[in-house]
Amino acid sequence: RARGVLAGARAAFDQAWATDPKSYSALSNLVEVDIREKRFEQAQARLEAAVPDHGGNPLLHLALARIREQRGAPIEEVRKTLAEAIRIAPNDVAARIALIDTNLRAKQLKEALIAAQAADAAITSDPEILDALGRTQALAGDQQQAITTFRRITNLETGSAKPHMRLAAMHREQGNLTAAIASLRRAIELDPSQAQARVDLVALLISNKQGAQAVQIARELQQRSPESESGYLLESAALERVQDRAGAIDALRKGAARAKAKGELTRQLFRHLLMAGREKEADAVSSEWIKRHPDDAGMQDEIGSSSVGRGDLDRAEKHLRLAIALRPDHPNALNNLAWVLVTRGKPGALPLAQRAVDLMPGQAGTLDTLALALAADKQFAEAIKTQKRAIEIAPGDMGLRMTLARIAFQAGDKDLARTELERLAALGSKVPFQAQVGEMMKQLR
Repeated sequence: RARGVLAGARAAFDQAWATDPKSYSALSNLVEVDIREKRFEQAQARLEAAVPDHGGNPLLHLALARIREQRGAPIEEVRKTLAEAIRIAPNDVAARIALIDTNLRAKQLKEALIAAQAADAAITSDPEILDALGRTQALAGDQQQAITTFRRITNLETGSAKPHMRLAAMHREQGNLTAAIASLRRAIELDPSQAQARVDLVALLISNKQGAQAVQIARELQQRSPESESGYLLESAALERVQDRAGAIDALRKGAARAKAKGELTRQLFRHLLMAGREKEADAVSSEWIKRHPDDAGMQDEIGSSSVGRGDLDRAEKHLRLAIALRPDHPNALNNLAWVLVTRGKPGALPLAQRAVDLMPGQAGTLDTLALALAADKQFAEAIKTQKRAIEIAPGDMGLRMTLARIAFQAGDKDLARTELERLAALGSKVPFQAQVGEMMKQLR
């Protein structure tokens, strides 16, 4: 049906353009149809052919720059196209911002900053230009200058919450939580519907050890949006931070009863009940949810992953397999299932562990599992190399060094195993598994 609509639109715009080739409206509509049909080359050719008739229209050059960037043209070519739009209409805010953002997307911060400063000089006191300038200054690492710029916007748009949100981000970046909290409160005061400001404010209040105030803000969000999960999740997080786990559980139950979408609330409720040692209640919650939502990969993963911690590897394997069947790219389920298979001496762990690493590169935990899977597959050299990478990422995790010692022992590299075990033994009570360290050292004698 969508194709038919687009075909009809194309025919109508073609006719309009044929009737009036000077009509930029007909041209831009045809280009939009080209883009929606992913005919980018045709869209570019159409715009380039129109330059003789429409070259004095900055919108044509903006559209042409957009197409050229999408098609991977060199940044210099895109910049030149936008520069032409600015030359034609030096006070066009859209053209100025397009040049700034194009440079930012290309990670050319120096050029973006030059363009932003030129825009501010050409079009003074424009809130959109100032916002682009402030964003660029922040990305360039000049937070203080960005703060000054965003303050200029607050003086221009006294009723807007947006610059106060920007200021909060800058203050947070500088570690000034008090100022960040004040900016978010001002944003909410100006626009009480600002849900994101409330979310950010709760997080900052929690970080600043103001749990009671965080709970209050979370409850205000619930009152404004009773069908949204956010307020209940935030209240639970705030109560958990002040060590009121029972209250956190109550907040999640309240949300599960009122919110329209309940998936994350129910998964969090299951997790919190387990942490509180209320396993029967947790299992009842998960069982009831899975009966009504068997396709919830997140809950299948929660059940499977928690079963690993509870030592029920049969149940863990069952639910982790279900999670992956529902969502093949679920990195946590892939990683945990690989670990379960290695632990149980079952085949199939290596490809799962590799997929988890591919999806979450640079994570010590997934590399640890991959190293175990490689060792189980007798690929000891690669296993040792992989485990060393995990240790580089998390050098303070002594469990990773214990795994390296075990793999080295399996590989017959007693020198490496001894080096790691002696390092762990020297830490004494700081390492909770000293008994295992001692047992392995005996085997090396």
